[in-house]
Amino acid sequence: MYAEAPQFPYIIDFEYTVECASLFFLNGAVFQLDIPVDSISFTVNSTDVAIIHSKLYGTDIQPILYEYNGITSYQWVLNNIPALESVKYLPADAREEIQLKLVVEQLSLGEYILPEVSWNGIGQWYNLLSKGKGNTVPLQDTLTIEEVYNNVIENIRYVAIQIGVGGWQPYDAVLTETRAFGDCKDMSTLLISRLNNQNIQAYPVLVLTRDKGRLDRDFPNLEFNHLITVAINGNDTTWMDPTCNSCAYGELPLMDEDIDVLVITEDGGVLRRTPASRPDDNRIIRKTSLFIVSDRTVQITAKSIIYGNYGRSLRNWFIDKTKNEKRELLEGYINRAESQFILESFSFENSDDIKEPFIINLTASTSKKVDKIGNKWYVNPYLFFR
Repeated sequence: MYAEAPQFPYIIDFEYTVECASLFFLNGAVFQLDIPVDSISFTVNSTDVAIIHSKLYGTDIQPILYEYNGITSYQWVLNNIPALESVKYLPADAREEIQLKLVVEQLSLGEYILPEVSWNGIGQWYNLLSKGKGNTVPLQDTLTIEEVYNNVIENIRYVAIQIGVGGWQPYDAVLTETRAFGDCKDMSTLLISRLNNQNIQAYPVLVLTRDKGRLDRDFPNLEFNHLITVAINGNDTTWMDPTCNSCAYGELPLMDEDIDVLVITEDGGVLRRTPASRPDDNRIIRKTSLFIVSDRTVQITAKSIIYGNYGRSLRNWFIDKTKNEKRELLEGYINRAESQFILESFSFENSDDIKEPFIINLTASTSKKVDKIGNKWYVNPYLFFR
């Protein structure tokens, strides 16, 4: 006897509890997912006498407040939340999902106390965390910003080790320099130190990457998940993410582009916006030559010159892949509808040169003969699938 199969749509009920050692880690929650949500209840319980500031996006539901046996509870209840539509490459602030942001006054992480819940106060707090961490052995040569940046991304590996206060506090730059690895804040601290040794102003930048949401200028909070660098030399401002070893000098990865960020100056935090890449920076140039041979089959040679974000992602993907894995991806890259094209060979250019576009060369053929109607031959020249 077989149990009756469940019927679509499925309904999944679940509940979970997160225990935080400090209200510092209380940042909020995302309620709108890529599947519909029938109902959701989110409750914050605190035994501390704390003032919690909240902001709910996408709806105007107000929290329910409970107090019982010294515990203060804040509860948000929402029903019938539609699925979040998935659209690639949207600007970070183009879509507002239903989510809750929280921040608590008088926050502390270890011995480091947030002076005030403001963007400037968050900057002052980060200065306390990073005080004395930027000392390195000065380089003997006079270098440009580009040379210092290239030295870091070529010689320091990105490795994330985040325990307790280490999720926010960088290691000493000299330690990162010695062991040749670190996370985003370690690598930026080293980069800033080396630039300062060259008498170039540079500052850490707290970032909420665009894949994790957007920074609300009107609601200061600590939901940052990344740190990069900005350098100022005369009238020139250069943004750098040293964790992106495939980003040439002056380039930012897509996750850092065109978003509001918090620059940490000597006096505290200042909101700024990172630059967006131009359409020309992300262009793709495709060249295809078709040869109809005597048996009416087609031989094809093609070159794809890929700049910017897509070029970086392909270059990174191909680095450690086997020949068969590379072939499999390229077979999906060309139009194989009705087995029209068969990939025969491929090669790459500029795999190790991040200053130049990534280039894919390939040859393909068809086993199907071209159509002949009257005295004319007809062939579909559309080789690339995307």
